[in-house]
This record gives sequence, structure tokens and C-alpha cells, in this order.
Amino acid sequence: MYSLDTTVLNFFDEFEIFISRFDITHLDNVKPDYILHKIIDMIGNPKNYGPTAEELFLISQEEDENRSLLNTKLLTRKFNWEMEEASRKCTNEAIWTAQTNAIQLQKFDYLECQAMPLRNYLMSFVMPTLTRGLVNISKSNPDDPIDYLAEFLFKNNPCID
Repeated sequence: MYSLDTTVLNFFDEFEIFISRFDITHLDNVKPDYILHKIIDMIGNPKNYGPTAEELFLISQEEDENRSLLNTKLLTRKFNWEMEEASRKCTNEAIWTAQTNAIQLQKFDYLECQAMPLRNYLMSFVMPTLTRGLVNISKSNPDDPIDYLAEFLFKNNPCID
């Protein structure tokens, strides 16, 4: 299984990872600052590989610009959509109005055609007798003109013989 040669140092040597040794076992009253300074002397100052404060500021400015540009694009797109909807609505209203007017005209023509036989009947059979009755009322000037007209129409009805 494990041999005595299996140690941490042998493991790092096997993978060619070179280590620096720092032995503090023989020192008395060792302070953490002393250890930290020794490590910095051995491996160098710590390095920050992230962005600097200036880079972070530039990145945030760029993000703000992108966000405002996106908002402007969204507002423009929304405005264009609303304008298209308004145009579409006006077009649909015009089509609807034209269709409604056409239906009303057809309805009027239909009712005129339906009324034509009744109108012809009235003009041929009722109006001549009614006209003569009204002329007689104006000549005789009766006390009750409605009753007189009713009696005249019953007496002079052309359909009843």
C-alpha cells in the first residue's frame, strides 16, 4: 500500500512542483507579522489579478451606457409599436365604417324594395278614395271631420260591392 517514501514533499517532487521551505519550529515567540514578512520575502508581494478601481469604474460606466442605450432602444421600439397599432386601428376603423355604411345602404335598399308593393297598393286603391274624402270634408265642413271621413271611406270603398 503506502511506503515510507510517500510524503507530501515526495508528492510535490514527483509532479515537479518546487516548494520553498520556511522552518519556524526552532524560533521562540514567533509573531504572525514576522512570518508574513518572511513569506513575502520568499515569494514576493501579493498580486491582485482582478480589475483595478479605474477599470471597475470604466466597466460600470460602459454598463450604464449599454443600459441607457438598451432603454432607448426599448422606448423607441415601444413608440414604433404604438404608432403601428394606432395606424392599424385607424385602418380597421375606416374599413369597419365603410362596411357599416355599405350594410346600411343595402338595408335601406332592401326595405325600399319590400315597401314598394305596399306603396303601389296604397297609391292605387287607398289614396284616391282618401283624397276624395278629404276634399268632401273641406267642402262640407262637418262638426266631426274624423267621423265624417270614416263614414265616407266605408260608403265609397272600391273593394266592397
